[in-house]
Amino acid sequence: MNRKCEFRFRYRGCIPAIFITLAFTLSFLSCLDCFFVRVDVGFAPDNSYFEKTTFGLGLWTFENPLVSGKCINPAFVTNVGGITIDDELYASFFSNGDPGWGIARLLAALGLLTGFALTIFQWMSICLHVKTNIQLIVTAVLTTITVSLEGSKIGLFFETEPCTAADFWERIDADEVSTHHKADTCHMDRGAQMSTASLTIYSIVIVYTLLCSFYPAREHQNVDTFDYD
Repeated sequence: MNRKCEFRFRYRGCIPAIFITLAFTLSFLSCLDCFFVRVDVGFAPDNSYFEKTTFGLGLWTFENPLVSGKCINPAFVTNVGGITIDDELYASFFSNGDPGWGIARLLAALGLLTGFALTIFQWMSICLHVKTNIQLIVTAVLTTITVSLEGSKIGLFFETEPCTAADFWERIDADEVSTHHKADTCHMDRGAQMSTASLTIYSIVIVYTLLCSFYPAREHQNVDTFDYD
């Protein structure tokens, strides 16, 4: 008797539903966090509200210059306007004079929209008993789109002016000579880490749906109909 060992995967809607809900929550929290990246200027910039060398920046809010480790409420951040006396990076919801930052915000919003739609679809599919093949197609497509948006959001935010512009940060020496510099580095902080975790979980869902699509579990058959060699 010849037997072939192979793995088969049965799609269970509650598994991706839980994972997607967690991924969406992490993505949402990352957008609200003021520590998406941590900027290390290398010196305390004289044109900034910050009197220290490192501080946190987020997509829609930033670290409170007066209370270390605390975020400015996103609802009031537009009243502050920016992180230096010259910029208006937080003066509006999307467009702020930095094209990369504006696109990162747009992608973040679209990622949240698709993630929310995906979360609702998953739980409704369970309640309404949507056919498995429909669940697999919709889940794979929406999750792939969401992963692309989430990953692009992370990459673009590390290319924004506070991290890459050569003349963003001002330094005034003892002789009152003003020079402008680029930040030493920007590295991942809490918000970017949550976004990366969200990206990873979404990717796991994609792998799961693909496995269930290409290696589906066989339907139960009556043993009397089996043919043996």
